[in-house]
Amino acid sequence: MNPYLPHLHRSTLWPYLTLVVLVFCAVAAGSGVAQTTFGSLSNFDVFNTTGQECHGFEIEVDGVSSADVSFTFGSPYQRYGDPTKLDFAGGVYIRYESPYDAVNHVFTQATPLAPSVITPTGGHACWTGGSANYLTSGCEHFGLGTTRNPTNTVYRWLIADPNNPGALQPAGTKVSIPAPIWNVSPPPQLGGNPVVQAVLPAEPPEANAQYGDAHWVKVFVTESADPVELHHLVTDDPLVPQEAGETEIEWALLQAGPKANNELVNEGQIGAGHESVTRRYEFYEYTGAYDAESHEALPENESNPVAGDIGNYIGAQMAAVNLAPMGLATPTPTMTLATTPTPSVSPTKTPRPCTGDCNDSYSVTVEELVIGVNIALGASPMSDCPPFDTDNSGTVTVDELVIAVNLALGTCPAN
Repeated sequence: MNPYLPHLHRSTLWPYLTLVVLVFCAVAAGSGVAQTTFGSLSNFDVFNTTGQECHGFEIEVDGVSSADVSFTFGSPYQRYGDPTKLDFAGGVYIRYESPYDAVNHVFTQATPLAPSVITPTGGHACWTGGSANYLTSGCEHFGLGTTRNPTNTVYRWLIADPNNPGALQPAGTKVSIPAPIWNVSPPPQLGGNPVVQAVLPAEPPEANAQYGDAHWVKVFVTESADPVELHHLVTDDPLVPQEAGETEIEWALLQAGPKANNELVNEGQIGAGHESVTRRYEFYEYTGAYDAESHEALPENESNPVAGDIGNYIGAQMAAVNLAPMGLATPTPTMTLATTPTPSVSPTKTPRPCTGDCNDSYSVTVEELVIGVNIALGASPMSDCPPFDTDNSGTVTVDELVIAVNLALGTCPAN
């Protein structure tokens, strides 16, 4: 018996077991383990400020694979249609690309340059369902959902490769719209609600620079009792927070550097009965003074931009995290975790006499559940408790943990 684990009566066991599974899922999200209880969604408006016509867009998502991409925002809502997914070592590229007319040697779709003065559009101009001016707006709306937490996200405009007709290459200009990284922590008290954190990274400095470029950011937030779906994460959707009463941060200056705001962290314990958190980030140019040597921003007021310190609207990031399983909009396979105990084991599996019963005692204890979590995270070998491996896969899945949790609340079947 582990002396550090509480001895709980069965009537108080479920909150503790829920905590065990939440700990597993939170640690798994941070360690890159595939199983996770939540999905992250990111839709964004972006303007073409590259100085030239573009024919596509690329999203580099690190720390996940194409199998982890459950949703993409595409046809028929923007000119490039559905994107392609290309895995690479350490991540996946999501690429929106124009078709190519090999006879006339031209790309058939293009995003024109944005106007020299850009103001918030409310998202209407950036997709086909929002405005008749979309094709000439110089603005696009892209997005994706993942069943795992990406470690980093990079955006790039794509332009024609002059040395390879029909191919596209990165434009070489920065897209200053970072995507948040979500962290879900166990509740501070047994039976409580988890803490949801969003970490928005600042744009990294150029080579040999002490500070990166600075940007102004506004943040809005809302929670919902339902999971969020990707197609709702457009600026003018009523489910996206943008009203004054949903303001989380009025203004913040985001800049990477030794003494700057390297990241913007927003967190809070999710409300009772809520299953998703949505944040809308608005980004604006910083046009104020910089230190000539270090490139550190020198605004007159770091929490309230004044005239001369704020320039064009850059775009918006609509991001959400679901703590409950999501319904899929595409056939991409995903892993989901039941959020409430089920009365019996699914008949599609043929479990061993008692899933999670490591010592053949015909019961599953909290200590054994912790062993199962450690095996799932790779911290312990499968040999520590073979009865967790109901499908002989050589590891412990979320589904198998849920079966063990349910058995811990009930009775193990006899041999």
